[in-house]
Amino acid sequence: NTKNKVAIYGSSSSNTQQIRLFVSDDDSNYYQNHNVNLYASASNGNFYQEFDCVARYFKLQYSASATMTTKYSLRS
Repeated sequence: NTKNKVAIYGSSSSNTQQIRLFVSDDDSNYYQNHNVNLYASASNGNFYQEFDCVARYFKLQYSASATMTTKYSLRS
């Protein structure tokens, strides 16, 4: 409860990868957060985004098939 931001970062083998963020309070009903736009860099496939931690759960959806390495950290 002391963390108020989430940082998501990693790399994709597809440098056109779009990553969608979904949030939930109950881990059952998820809603897309349209305020967060994650795209892999066209030059190297890396991505990074910080967003406010407004829900207890979150998940990511990848728009294309690729080898993904995704990490996250909770920040104050």
